[in-house]
Amino acid sequence: MTKDDVKTKLREGNILIEFVKVGGGVRTMTATLNSSQIVYAQSESTNNRKPNNDVCSVWDVRENAWKSFRWTNLRFVDELWLPYGISE
Repeated sequence: MTKDDVKTKLREGNILIEFVKVGGGVRTMTATLNSSQIVYAQSESTNNRKPNNDVCSVWDVRENAWKSFRWTNLRFVDELWLPYGISE
């Protein structure tokens, strides 16, 4: 699975992902990049950030908030186990 594969799934709808947080904990969430799911009034603050290809920002559907993860820390995407994340 590649970064583009994950982004495509996120744009298509909600997917379950799991990743290791920078502090060492694990977060499991339902995430999306589907514009119909994102609350735009809350997303405007993310427009000032510089792009970082090592990190993916997603909308957490349950918390109605932006979250981000490092691609190398991604462990699970929609029933697919990624023990080493995505490094490409």
